[in-house]
Amino acid sequence: MLFWRGLGILVLFIVLGCIVAAVMLSRTITQDADYPEMHGWVMGSGFFAAAVICWVWNWYLARKGSHDHSLCSIPIQWWAPLLLVAGIGLCTIHKTREEVRADHQEEAVEREDNRK
Repeated sequence: MLFWRGLGILVLFIVLGCIVAAVMLSRTITQDADYPEMHGWVMGSGFFAAAVICWVWNWYLARKGSHDHSLCSIPIQWWAPLLLVAGIGLCTIHKTREEVRADHQEEAVEREDNRK
C-alpha cells in the first residue's frame, strides 16, 4: 500500500514548508520565540497558505489532464478545503504566556522522568 500516488507526496512538503515559514516569519518579526505558541493564527496562516498553494497546484494539474494524485488516499483536490478548515480551527487558539510556560515546564518534567 502506498502512502501517496503520483505527486501527492508534495502536499506533505507544501504543508510543512508553509507552517515552518509562518512560524519563522512570526518569530523574526516579533522577536518573541513564544509568539507562535501563544497565537494560533500563525499556524493557521501556514495552513491557509498551503491551502492556496494546493488549490492552484490542483488547478494546474487538472488543466494538464493529470488526475491521479493523492496523499493518504485523499485526492489532492480535497486537500485545499481540508487545510482551509484546519487553518480556521487553528486561528481560534489563543494561549497566555503563562500557559505556554506551564506547558514547557510540564514537558521538561516528563523528559526528566523518562530519563530515570
